Amino acid sequence: MLLGILQSRLITYYIFKKFGEIDASQAFSKLTHERLANLPIPVLNRSEPEWRSIHDEIVHKVDLMLRGEPLGGSIDWQIEGKIHQLYGLGSNEDAYINQQLGLTAYHKAMQQLFPSGPPPKPIRTETIHII
Repeated sequence: MLLGILQSRLITYYIFKKFGEIDASQAFSKLTHERLANLPIPVLNRSEPEWRSIHDEIVHKVDLMLRGEPLGGSIDWQIEGKIHQLYGLGSNEDAYINQQLGLTAYHKAMQQLFPSGPPPKPIRTETIHII
């Protein structure tokens, strides 16, 4: 399961936001052992059937990926969906994260995560609505 989380777009987003550079020409993140140790990786209660099921699905799908399923394919996106479930994120957060990743340079790692092209950049508006 850890491999699925570390390869996810969610952790990629977290790493870029937490450790990345604002300058697009330097948009890389320096990961140290200390930073890796402090990543927000969930610890699951194995006795809870709901979490155990999500864990088992992620592990099974990561095994499929290791056997040749492509990064950016349907299995990869299914893993991403399960990881979002683990963190309690919905479709709005998913769209936001992908749009934010659309602001980064479309380099080799992003091409693997988004093989059909970069995700759309966030929509900028001139009107602000306060609720």
